[in-house]
Amino acid sequence: MVPAGAQAAVLNGDPSKEGVYTLRLKMPGGYKIAPHSHPTDENVTVISGALGAAMGDKFDTSAGKTSSPADSCACLKG
Repeated sequence: MVPAGAQAAVLNGDPSKEGVYTLRLKMPGGYKIAPHSHPTDENVTVISGALGAAMGDKFDTSAGKTSSPADSCACLKG
């Protein structure tokens, strides 16, 4: 489900089926997930560290937003 170096746990739902699901991801500092899209909106809560996220077909760090535990959530559109 995620590239080598990260860990994922499904907390509820089924990511392979239509409908709501919740994942917990653990990623090391500096970890990058290749640009991709989701068919639905996504809510992200950062527990520790920081998460940089952007939309698009290629990495563009200047177009992204960084979220930290102080933020209530990062809401990513499809």
